[in-house]
Amino acid sequence: MKTVYFLGAGASAGSDFKLPVMQGFFNDKEFRSKQYPALWNYIDRTFKEVSVEKVNIEEVITLLELSLEGFGAFLERPNPKLIQARYEFNQYLIKRLQHSSAKELKACTCHEKIFRKTLGSEDDSIITLNYDLVADYTLYRLCKNERGEVNPDSILGRSDFVLGKTTLMDGDRPSLYHKHKDKGFYLKLHGSIDWVYCPTASCGNHQLFFANWRGSPETHDSPGAPCILCGAGLVSVIIPPAVGKSFKKFPKMGLVWNLAHRELRLADRWVLIGMSLPESDYHLRWLFIDVINHREKPPTLAVVNKDEKDIDRTIHVLGLEPTETYNTIKEYAEHVAERKSAGRTQVDKWVELAAARNVPFYSADRDLLWVRLDVAERLDLDAVLAQHEIDQAKRSAKYLAEHIESLRKIGTPEDEIARYVERHSD
Repeated sequence: MKTVYFLGAGASAGSDFKLPVMQGFFNDKEFRSKQYPALWNYIDRTFKEVSVEKVNIEEVITLLELSLEGFGAFLERPNPKLIQARYEFNQYLIKRLQHSSAKELKACTCHEKIFRKTLGSEDDSIITLNYDLVADYTLYRLCKNERGEVNPDSILGRSDFVLGKTTLMDGDRPSLYHKHKDKGFYLKLHGSIDWVYCPTASCGNHQLFFANWRGSPETHDSPGAPCILCGAGLVSVIIPPAVGKSFKKFPKMGLVWNLAHRELRLADRWVLIGMSLPESDYHLRWLFIDVINHREKPPTLAVVNKDEKDIDRTIHVLGLEPTETYNTIKEYAEHVAERKSAGRTQVDKWVELAAARNVPFYSADRDLLWVRLDVAERLDLDAVLAQHEIDQAKRSAKYLAEHIESLRKIGTPEDEIARYVERHSD
């Protein structure tokens, strides 16, 4: 069963780090400091007589982007104060959402319980609207080896290919690496506080995103650092949810959204965690509506959200009734962990039963059996054990065929080979 986990702001707000949501994102005491004068000026002029704590961060970034674009031909050239306000917005966003340093790489226990289930299947995908690194750091903990390197075939490793070039031994390829085409990805639809790119349209690095959070802090590039190809200052990839020119400004996002569309279209099950599907994010609404219109049958839907209005809006937009609902990400993570615990106990019982049936089990078999149970999300003893017996028979047949071939290569008479096959064919 292919599952897509879709994370909204509520997933990070409900994490171990309690990150702020869109409403109430700005902190009045911190924000009135002289560190962000241009941004403070812009908010004060734009949202008159409104407390800064009540200002929605999505409105701020959307209005800033529209002002910088000139909304047509209304502005002859960019206003330096707006450019500075936009830069300070990114800096403030990064500061508010940076829940740990590059050395610590703190993971969330709730996310980890859910993602461990995801890693049991290479088909599952994780899609997020969040700029923060809660999911990133958690996946890094699960996908790294003892040297701190990410397995290139893991969900995180595959996503690295999406951000950059598909560079293989025989050169760059224009599309996805062939081993990754049918597997799941980790996709961030609105960018990330740790991504940078070159804003110069004619530069080769304009087409790519560069993630910073892997490895030591010394390898990180900061916004404003010169691009290695053209010298322009690198820019953070922080994308407003409702600005029409985002795909032109950030070309790589076209691939990210294309893969999100594909993964939602192919998935048997959607798990929406902390999502609200606001009216302002028409790109996101289009994504879900278009996917549903292109599917032969709808997916099953699980919703993790305690806000009844958000749930009602989700049902209205998708036209789907959830088969499962949970109030918080913690509640859903505990549900996943309990299912895993029950499954592992059941696997032990199956191993005992298999021994009674004289079906041998190796350590790898036990792991494979658990993955089957986890992906299928069922406790079907006979079906899973029957499949294991089939796999065991195939493995034995393959071993027998290879051994016969090796006997023939060393000149073993055919009558001796026949007697060997007769002894080992049961």
